[in-house]
Amino acid sequence: MRSERRPPLLLLSALGLSVGLLAAFLLSAPRVVAVQPAPSMEGARALASISIEFSQSMREETVESRLRLAPSRPGTFRWAGRRVTFTPSQSWASGTTVEVVLEAGALSRRGLPVLVPTRWSFTVGAGRLAYLWPSDGPAALYAWSEASAEPERLATAPLGILDFSVTSDGSAIVYAAATPDGTEIRRLSLDGEGGELLHRCPADSVCRRPTLSPDGDLLAYVREDRPADGSMLRRVWMQAVGGDSAYPVAPEDHATSQPAWSSQGWLAVYDHTLAAYALYDVVSAEAARLAFVVPNGLGEPPAWSPNGEWLVFAEIVFLTETATDDESPPRFYSHLKRVAIEDGQVVDLSGDETMLVEDSGPAYAPDAAWIAFARRSLAPTEWTIGRQLWLVRPDGSQGTRLTAVAEMNHGGIAWSPDSSRLAYIVFDQTEPTEPAELWWRWSDGREGGLVAIGGYAPAWIP
Repeated sequence: MRSERRPPLLLLSALGLSVGLLAAFLLSAPRVVAVQPAPSMEGARALASISIEFSQSMREETVESRLRLAPSRPGTFRWAGRRVTFTPSQSWASGTTVEVVLEAGALSRRGLPVLVPTRWSFTVGAGRLAYLWPSDGPAALYAWSEASAEPERLATAPLGILDFSVTSDGSAIVYAAATPDGTEIRRLSLDGEGGELLHRCPADSVCRRPTLSPDGDLLAYVREDRPADGSMLRRVWMQAVGGDSAYPVAPEDHATSQPAWSSQGWLAVYDHTLAAYALYDVVSAEAARLAFVVPNGLGEPPAWSPNGEWLVFAEIVFLTETATDDESPPRFYSHLKRVAIEDGQVVDLSGDETMLVEDSGPAYAPDAAWIAFARRSLAPTEWTIGRQLWLVRPDGSQGTRLTAVAEMNHGGIAWSPDSSRLAYIVFDQTEPTEPAELWWRWSDGREGGLVAIGGYAPAWIP
């Protein structure tokens, strides 16, 4: 009798051991414990970073090779302990539903696999518009969106925020803050991780127009110094993020401004001493190499094409009146020009010399389909007191007027990340004491709406 009972007991013991081992394996296998953006989230950023946190440390390459996105986007991975973050380099259009899948099989440091896939989705929102307000006092940094009844205050400073820029990946804002002890340049993360001090300007100087290189390693800014003679010396300075030393990009005695990075890492600055845009092709924490200069008498902020192959800017040309009155003042016009970094060739986007217009303030669409700018015709039958909002193709074709309000001057143009909307400043030329207004509209010509009276310096954030 006892010998007959032993096989079932052995089988039960073996089965129990197997179940125990299986349970131990399942419990010790790595698993996903958190994801961002949250599943089914609506209103995510157009350049939303995708984060996955695991229960244990992972072999990085086995995770990265198993992440799938639809629609797919190129981008970069960043690890912090057990969390991986993928940051896309190309935005999704507003309203897009993004499907995320992490396939099973990713391995932990101990060689155990993730047993089940992780799937979730989120929907991209329309984006937010960052701007400074008010224009008649110390300004704070705000963000507006259609979905919010009131704008969100992002940052303040004791004596106001002077200006700001958005990083190329849309993940942070870099701004110049005025304090009783001088100017500070700070970086504000838009993912809720807070801010940090990047540079403290000398107490007797003012720092403005901070902008980070595409890789985020270099900080360019304009520093205003007052020599002993009381004049103003304005120069673009460069330093490594986290570094202590800085240097002026141009020769010491050159006045420079308007720093602008391309997606390829070139730096354009306006050199007032040369009356030209200076283009630097190799920039490091120690030095900047000048590639070539483009003569220019206007010195407005230029606009890089998204691929970094062209720089667009406004150029002014003076014409002498042909009237018999020798005392007649000279007439002038300004055209949009495009220079190729490959060979320095310049193309007039506004037309030939018979096209008498004042074109200014170009802004390149992120999808590279259009260039937005402000135009005023000098033809007697078409002249208006205010510049109107226009679009043109990057080759100079299909010029399209978006506004026709004669007394209103339009400028300060900014594109949304998905190229569907424009933000701009409107100023009534017939009411010079009234504050300017910040508006937005669809790039296909449809009306938008008012964002803020007294708002200025718009820039879209994802």
